[in-house]
Amino acid sequence: KMKKNKEQKGSILYSKKDLNVFEQRENYFKNSKEKNIDKLNSLTKFSSRQNIAKLLAQYEIFNLTKGVTGDIIEGGVYFGSGLFGWANIAVSKEPFNYQCKILGFDTFEGSKGVTARDKSSKNIVRREGEYNANNFNDLKKAIEIFDLDRPLSHIKKIELIKGDIVKTVPKYCASNKQQSVRILHLGMNLYKPTLIALKNFLPRMRKGSIIAIDGLNHATAGCMDALNEATKNKNYKLQNFDFYPNFTFLILK
Repeated sequence: KMKKNKEQKGSILYSKKDLNVFEQRENYFKNSKEKNIDKLNSLTKFSSRQNIAKLLAQYEIFNLTKGVTGDIIEGGVYFGSGLFGWANIAVSKEPFNYQCKILGFDTFEGSKGVTARDKSSKNIVRREGEYNANNFNDLKKAIEIFDLDRPLSHIKKIELIKGDIVKTVPKYCASNKQQSVRILHLGMNLYKPTLIALKNFLPRMRKGSIIAIDGLNHATAGCMDALNEATKNKNYKLQNFDFYPNFTFLILK
């Protein structure tokens, strides 16, 4: 039986064994004798299979949208692994595609807007303030460094939009009427911000673009409600990857 959720090191899906392995990996990383530059260049030595699987899932989704014009939206940034996953894949696979920006929407104060519709079961309770990394300025610095090592670096590639998504998404869309969306990845886990993102970005998505939402059919009842409401229960095929099932996605036809 799953205990009431409390986010620890990223996910309620982690078991005690997982957390123990992560702790060992963390200690190994801190105490390893390599210089920091060598650690940075040894990603696969220090990363977990879960994180590699997430990156592979992003790579697969990116490839499925090859040739689709538009931006990649990351709804819920947290520490930025997803945001920079999309960004690094994009500049590696399509280094000159200036028409694919990576946009990160987050309050940078944790989850906001929990309602009764977000109650999945008595064992999974969403809370205000979950996923609070409080790292807006840190991410801005990471973006500065990212921009030093890519083609067309004079054209902005990653943009952070800070604030409640319920307010910032409509405002962004009103100010960027030229935009199309290639991938819409939503990991807010809540009904209201998910619905607002879908209603605003879905009209900007065309054939072949992808909507991906974390935790559907598991811990995000509100997100499933939002998807059904925004798509009016159309007969879309929901898919996931067996190696990383946390992404549930649909390809627009």
